[in-house]
Amino acid sequence: MSTKVTERLCVEPSQFYGEVIKRVVRKQSDGLIVQPLTPEAVLPRRCVDASFLAYITIMKFQWHLPLYRQEQMLKSQGIRISRDTLIRYVIEVAQLLGRLYDTLLGSVFEAGSVFADETPVLVGKGTKGNRKYTGFSVRARPVLRLLRYVFVNRIVQARRDRAIRIPY
Repeated sequence: MSTKVTERLCVEPSQFYGEVIKRVVRKQSDGLIVQPLTPEAVLPRRCVDASFLAYITIMKFQWHLPLYRQEQMLKSQGIRISRDTLIRYVIEVAQLLGRLYDTLLGSVFEAGSVFADETPVLVGKGTKGNRKYTGFSVRARPVLRLLRYVFVNRIVQARRDRAIRIPY
């Protein structure tokens, strides 16, 4: 006897949920009331998790989904967050990434030497004979500049560094 297998592609839409953090407040024997500290959040005094901030940032910059559409999508799932609030979250995330960029840049140049990957890369379309090989001869500063462009170019003032150019 044989077995037939059928495979189907399925999707489960993005699921948003609220996280409840319970902290027990206790009264000590000397009468003092103590409570554990609130877990540290990415953005202080905000009621969103790092996963939500990553979601809206990726949807905006990687998938080019405007914040007004994200607001509509959230609204259709019963989550009411205004576009102004989403904009504020994106700006605050960009400021955090800007500080991360500055820290990375400082640590790269602190080392004294920067290494690059010069692996040949196949460029072009068509038959194998028509394609050319080129190499990435990349220095750290342009790579970090590109990272900054990807994440925060529209929000944080861009530096004077030039973007990577790959001749081929």
